[in-house]
Amino acid sequence: KYMAKAELFEVPVLGWLINKLGAFPVKRGGVSKESIKTALNTLRNGNVMGIFPEGTRNSDAGVAKKGAASFALRSGAAVIPAAIIGQYKPFRRMVVVYGAPVDLSQFAGAGSESLEAVTDVIMDRIREMKETGKPSVS
Repeated sequence: KYMAKAELFEVPVLGWLINKLGAFPVKRGGVSKESIKTALNTLRNGNVMGIFPEGTRNSDAGVAKKGAASFALRSGAAVIPAAIIGQYKPFRRMVVVYGAPVDLSQFAGAGSESLEAVTDVIMDRIREMKETGKPSVS
């Protein structure tokens, strides 16, 4: 499953397609209880969920939101960092590089005050992979 901005589900054909591919809508800029519930249930049931920590797939800023960290801590799910390397343009070469699971054991049982630190750990691994073009190691 993937989180996708709710507006994409309103686009004819695309909305149907991404729904069939396992995406679920999330309202950007606000709290969507249904999206949070879907994400946590997905992870707690042992399924995989993709999320762009920056809140978008097209960001060079590298500034991340705390959602991925929150979902990982609340569900106990492993975080597998992925970096998309290349340009987001049709017919351009892109490579997706996956890293080793991020060890978040030092944050086990930690509360919401640790979300920024967890987010930093995740984003550091992604930045490393983007810079080197190689998978990260634990």
